[in-house]
Formats: sequence, structure tokens, C-alpha cells
Amino acid sequence: VIVPCTSEASQESEFLLRVFSRKHIFHEIGCDASAVFSKEIVDQNEGQDEVFTKLFEKYPEINAVQLQKILNHMT
Repeated sequence: VIVPCTSEASQESEFLLRVFSRKHIFHEIGCDASAVFSKEIVDQNEGQDEVFTKLFEKYPEINAVQLQKILNHMT
């Protein structure tokens, strides 16, 4: 779920979307590039899948404010 927002309603802005994946893939729109990673990435979010699954079972629909509270609590 991606929820870009601004400090004021109906205001336009730009934002950067970063995607972290388990596989080492680098892709930039409009540019063909490759990257080589030498260090193994440690999964700091291990076990959070179970937390999200339990929350989804209990609350199948949430709004942006509720999602932000959940994410703030997890970090």
C-alpha cells in the first residue's frame, strides 16, 4: 500500500518510491543499469509477516491513519 500525501489537501508534489526486495535488482525508469552487491542483506523485518497476517485477519480493512499507527508501532 502506497499512500503519498502532502501537508495540505489538493497540493501537488513529487515523491520518490524505493522498493526493497530479497533479490538484488536495480532498475531505474528510462535507464538500463545493473548493480553488483557484495554484502549479504540482513532481514531486519523478519517475523513481521506474521504480525501483518494476524492484523489482517482481525482487521481486514484499515484506513491510512490506522496503517500509519501500525507502522510506527513496529519500528
